[in-house]
Amino acid sequence: MTPTAPAAPRAVSGRGRAVGIQAGFGAWRRFAGPRFRPFHAIGFSQGAVGALAGGAITTPLMLALGAPPALVLVVGVLPGLGSLTQLLMPGVLRRTDGNLRGVTILVSVIGDTRGFWFAGIVALAAAGVISDADALAAVVVASVVAALIGGLSGSNLLAWYHAVLPETERRFVSPRTGAVGAIAGAALLTPTALLLHDPHAGVGPFVIPFLIAGAASLVGIAGLFYLPRPGRVRVPDSGRVRADAPAGLDRFVRVSSVGALGFGMGPPLSIYAMVVLGLSPGFTVALAAIGTLASLIASTVVSSMLDRGSSSTILRHAHGIRAVAMTLGLLAFPGNPFGAELLVAAAILGACGDSAAGLASSERIFRLSVGPAAIAHQARYAATTSTAAAGAQLTASGIIAAGASIGYPVYAFLFVSSGLVRVVTAYRLGTTGHERIVTAMPGAAASPALGG
Repeated sequence: MTPTAPAAPRAVSGRGRAVGIQAGFGAWRRFAGPRFRPFHAIGFSQGAVGALAGGAITTPLMLALGAPPALVLVVGVLPGLGSLTQLLMPGVLRRTDGNLRGVTILVSVIGDTRGFWFAGIVALAAAGVISDADALAAVVVASVVAALIGGLSGSNLLAWYHAVLPETERRFVSPRTGAVGAIAGAALLTPTALLLHDPHAGVGPFVIPFLIAGAASLVGIAGLFYLPRPGRVRVPDSGRVRADAPAGLDRFVRVSSVGALGFGMGPPLSIYAMVVLGLSPGFTVALAAIGTLASLIASTVVSSMLDRGSSSTILRHAHGIRAVAMTLGLLAFPGNPFGAELLVAAAILGACGDSAAGLASSERIFRLSVGPAAIAHQARYAATTSTAAAGAQLTASGIIAAGASIGYPVYAFLFVSSGLVRVVTAYRLGTTGHERIVTAMPGAAASPALGG
């Protein structure tokens, strides 16, 4: 072989990367077109509501209202328990004659407007109308209701996309809609971090992000009315769903449940930052903003990889990344001059791992499933993994409560436990069943449902 022989593959690889980058920009230019505006509105709304009426804001709020860390962690379990309501979705569709559109809009009107609920509670507390203890109780109750209702929202949208879009179009639209949400979340959390930076400002400033979240929810609800109608989405009866369960689904759910235990055992970085490292609420919000931006980048990369790659391989890598994130959290111990920086790095890697795992898991379900039964399979997956994560979070909250006077060693134990479970999960996740990887042919027509 001549010394110059290896040069050709490198040149081809470089051209291939250039073509890939151009194709990526072209895909985003296409997605920016007017026929995808409903998805833009929905993505923006999901990102804004999740960022400004979610744990990134309610966690420092509850701590500011005097909640013990263990209680905050228990409340953090609620979104996971809310996912159990997805088990009701197949039955709801059967009782409403497959009216997926109507059910999804109703759920969004009730659950996604929670920013207005939180804003009202905080405004009353800031004005002295109710005590901090009463405000805390109201926030917890509102969180419970929002979790129970909101548990249906995300899975319903995925089912809607699955019903109205061809396979290749769904895989084009769904991750980019999520990326729009990540952009919105990061953009809104950054100024919110500055707003909440002063720990002596009280709870009054929290009203502003909650009101913005409420207004953003109206944008998303309007976007739902402009989505293509899914028609009647009729889910097979439970006996047929079980009989027709695809090969590999049971094992995938079992292994994913082990990974969910690792997610639940990991202590929330926002609580750790405020309680152990003594950092400000603004820092925790900035941490969430950085994580959201990292999630955006990861979702963009992972969605491209999923176009032709194995979802199981991506899942294994995602759990490995999460294990590294827990190691960095462990190293951010009190007294470490680089503790804050290590916590930022842990947030970045954790967000990347979570984003990759979420996309790959949903894709795995749809590749294993065929037709409306995918709704039932997705509900079962979400309910099983959410239950595992919630149980682990409740256990972690008990450990934190019991060791409140110990401090860092308790959190260190949780970091190590979570990391080890992630390593085990990454090892056990193999190819579980045949993947239907459908790729678009060059020049393929756009979805008729979207007017393409």
